[in-house]
Amino acid sequence: MSEQEPQPGTKKIDLGPRKSESPSPAERSAPAQVQQPPGCSRFMFYLFIGYTLFLIWFLYNKPNQEDKAEQTNQANPTSVVEPSPIPGLNPAPGDQLAQKVEPEKLAGVRVPEFKNHTKVHVLTPLQALVLMIETPREERIVIDVRDPEKYSQGPRIPDSLNIPLYAKNGEGRITFNRNFLNEIRANPKLSKLKKKRGHIFFVVADSTPYGLQAATLLLGNGYRPVYLIAGGMEGWQPGDYPPRSGPRTVEFLARLTDGLPLPGEEYQPGWLELGLPVEEGPVKEEQAPSPD
Repeated sequence: MSEQEPQPGTKKIDLGPRKSESPSPAERSAPAQVQQPPGCSRFMFYLFIGYTLFLIWFLYNKPNQEDKAEQTNQANPTSVVEPSPIPGLNPAPGDQLAQKVEPEKLAGVRVPEFKNHTKVHVLTPLQALVLMIETPREERIVIDVRDPEKYSQGPRIPDSLNIPLYAKNGEGRITFNRNFLNEIRANPKLSKLKKKRGHIFFVVADSTPYGLQAATLLLGNGYRPVYLIAGGMEGWQPGDYPPRSGPRTVEFLARLTDGLPLPGEEYQPGWLELGLPVEEGPVKEEQAPSPD
């Protein structure tokens, strides 16, 4: 049908080219554009921000293994499980402790298994000796906090390190060693440890209260697990306390222990009284423990 001619006196309105009802080949080949509803991109943006914040919060508040152990210990106050029989001792070659020990003294000795390492573990000298022999020599750190004169002349535990907690000052009085922790960090063997954990730390002193103070200082500075040898080297009679200390101080520190009750009402025998392995005589350079 031909286009009708406009009547006289009317204007012709140009509506532009007419579109064909069917799409052209170019329009068919063009990809279809999907129109997103309003606000979709903004919603995805806020969703991404929320997920990111939740992930950061989750990773920051994720409990580690020690927190889980502590929570378990709080739910069940008994953190010391039933003692297990001593497995077969396989000491490393050249271990002086194993060479000097008398096997009959270890008969029937059982070492408790501690689950929570956020407290100081207390062992008798015999239990400590068994655990020392079972522990590889390079992982066993024995810290003797006695006076340097007593340590250097002996007797002392083989392969032990001497870092005094109390020492004599210029006036000859026994005072607290304020550089105790600095000497721990500066010790050649301890300073080469890649991390404070992964080793077993044994603390021995003249008696229980002295060792308890040193063990809690180690634990508070991230060294763990820490085992305190009850009775020390010379044994402990209740009533014998460090300078400027007393029953209340020991009872307060005893709350940080996990094992034998402290302070005890009975005499606690020491390492020497039980006749356990020791080194005698002055310390020689070749006998000093070398860094592992």
